[in-house]
Amino acid sequence: MKIFGKIFGRKISLGISIALLFVVAALVYSLGYNMAMHKFNSIVGYAQEKQKMYSQLSEVDYNVRESYIGEIDEDKLFDATCVGYIKGLSDSNAKFLSSADYKSYKADQENLFGDVEVNTLENGMAVLRSKSMGKGFADSFITTLNNLISEGVRGVVVDLRGCSKGIEQEMITVSQHVAGKGDVVYTLDSKNNKQVICSSSSDNANVKFVVLVDDETSGFAEVFASVLKDSCRAKIIGVETAGNAVRTKAVNLSDDSVIIFPDAFYVTASGKKMFKQGLQPDINTINKSPDEDLQMKEAISALEKVL
Repeated sequence: MKIFGKIFGRKISLGISIALLFVVAALVYSLGYNMAMHKFNSIVGYAQEKQKMYSQLSEVDYNVRESYIGEIDEDKLFDATCVGYIKGLSDSNAKFLSSADYKSYKADQENLFGDVEVNTLENGMAVLRSKSMGKGFADSFITTLNNLISEGVRGVVVDLRGCSKGIEQEMITVSQHVAGKGDVVYTLDSKNNKQVICSSSSDNANVKFVVLVDDETSGFAEVFASVLKDSCRAKIIGVETAGNAVRTKAVNLSDDSVIIFPDAFYVTASGKKMFKQGLQPDINTINKSPDEDLQMKEAISALEKVL
């Protein structure tokens, strides 16, 4: 019998070669079949849930229209149905907005400005405090930080307690400045697709950081705090953050109303998602006294130890 080929340096017969081809073909078919069945089952499951939802909604609509003694405002009914759907997600980031409400929402975003307060301490330390990462935050933070470093400041407490609003680009710009070389922040969507949105080509800021957070530290402030922890080895002081570090997507509907919902997680170098579980502090400290900021006291103490 003629020799057909070689495997691992050994000659094999035509019969064995054909048998191997059949095995490989069977494996390929099996893998393809399993993938196809998984996709089919997902589609069927989605179709069944969708049918159930529409069927129940149709049943409610039919019975109300048959017997309801009041007047039905079709526009309000439609909006309320959409609101109910979004509310069912149980996610504070998800919203249904009418055209007018969306214009107000965008105006609020446009008028969101960042604030940075500075307090210089003894022994080469300072505190930078912010309640918002809105417009101008990055420039203000970077300029103030550079001035402090030129004045001899070696350690900074970044106070992000109560910081819950912000703009993505402000977070990206300030993160690029303080972090060292490499990818700093990326997004991860529902299909596990990873997209790097912030990379740094510079060295770490020439200063030690400690970060103060609380349960109102939310969104971009959580991401920035995580960048300082991962890229600058900053200690996190306070309590667990809000767990709201997600990117949101706005979709215009046919009647100019808009739905807003999270479509990706923000993730920093450590790979931790901060959605519904927050950023855990390295030192958990609660302010028990209204007359003394125990968290700030703990943050300054932690900073002194690394200087």
